[in-house]
Amino acid sequence: MTVGSSGAVYPAAGFVRAARAAGARTIYVGPERPDNASDFDECRLGKAGEVLAGVPSPWFLS
Repeated sequence: MTVGSSGAVYPAAGFVRAARAAGARTIYVGPERPDNASDFDECRLGKAGEVLAGVPSPWFLS
């Protein structure tokens, strides 16, 4: 899970690709779509505190 990144600064922006290649489910949470949005399985847009507050615990484990 990435929270609030622009997805433009490397090498950090490339970590999502490595995670997906290893079989991880990748999720972005933030106010706007990151530059690397297509690399994520899911993008949840909004204020992180609000989006994460509404996320049930099993969501992190699935």
